[in-house]
Amino acid sequence: MPAAPRESHNSVINPRIVQKTQNWSVLVAPVGTRFLMASYDHASSLGFGLTDDGREDILSRLGIDRWIRKGIAQRFEDGRAVTLVDHAMAGLSMVADEVRTFWVDRVRSATPAQAEAVVADTPQMSQQARTFCVRVLEANRERLLQ
Repeated sequence: MPAAPRESHNSVINPRIVQKTQNWSVLVAPVGTRFLMASYDHASSLGFGLTDDGREDILSRLGIDRWIRKGIAQRFEDGRAVTLVDHAMAGLSMVADEVRTFWVDRVRSATPAQAEAVVADTPQMSQQARTFCVRVLEANRERLLQ
């Protein structure tokens, strides 16, 4: 992994979630320093609460693009309905060019094969859930790179 730009926080570059309680996470930086970070329910943004029939319905009828645009950052934006991708893009606009380039390059270099490998190793995850998760990741990757 390339070195993180100086302005960015090491714990955000390669976090390892140690404990999550009530939407807070303890992140461990590569050097072992711990940070308490606000979080949100990452699993729901990947369709964890859906049934396999619901996932199939979204993929075949509603469309993954329409579903992911429902992901909003109200918790972060004083209750305003801002998509999570728009929230991420706003965050990128606030950092130095070097930091923005680092993160855009990371997103650009992520491949569907890498996402498939991660979900393939997730125990007790149905094939429908795996397919749905990878499609969500691919679609959001494209949105971030537009």
